[in-house]
Amino acid sequence: MSDKRSKMRGKLVSKEEVLEALGHPSEWWPLHKRLEFEKRLIKGRQNLDIGGLRGYGSLEGYIAFLEGAIEHPHGVGTGLVSEEEDARIRAAIIEDATRDLEKYRARLAELEKSPEEVALYVERMKSWLETCLMMARWINPEDEDLEELRQMAIDSQVKSAREIESLKRDIERYARLLRSLQSP
Repeated sequence: MSDKRSKMRGKLVSKEEVLEALGHPSEWWPLHKRLEFEKRLIKGRQNLDIGGLRGYGSLEGYIAFLEGAIEHPHGVGTGLVSEEEDARIRAAIIEDATRDLEKYRARLAELEKSPEEVALYVERMKSWLETCLMMARWINPEDEDLEELRQMAIDSQVKSAREIESLKRDIERYARLLRSLQSP
């Protein structure tokens, strides 16, 4: 049986070349974690808020990222290091992600008790909802000449409708939370 890699485009490289170019797999997790954190951080802020950019929950998203890292640690199973080294990397990532998961779940619970933070989140989500509604009005499959473009517009409408409904549900959920926090 022939090697499947011979059918791939590009030149085959050795493990050593991959390690030299990408660094050791044990170094990937801290970089990946920092990039994910910064992606969800609102400019000018030092820590994650309930809501991030475009109304999406930055803490909830980061928590989901950490949960995913526990299930499928980044940089593990690459075949670039020995099984023992791979197991050490996996254990270190799971330990780190578990510690961060506890920390950020506690932060989310703390922020959800703050009327100011909840109100800020609701306002951001309402603003993003208005943007989504405006963008959804621009999508009209009937304006497209090609069938492929028409199908893309239909798919976009469906995706947009799902996002709008999700935003409405989240706004209502957090508006109820805000009312309960503000009531005596």
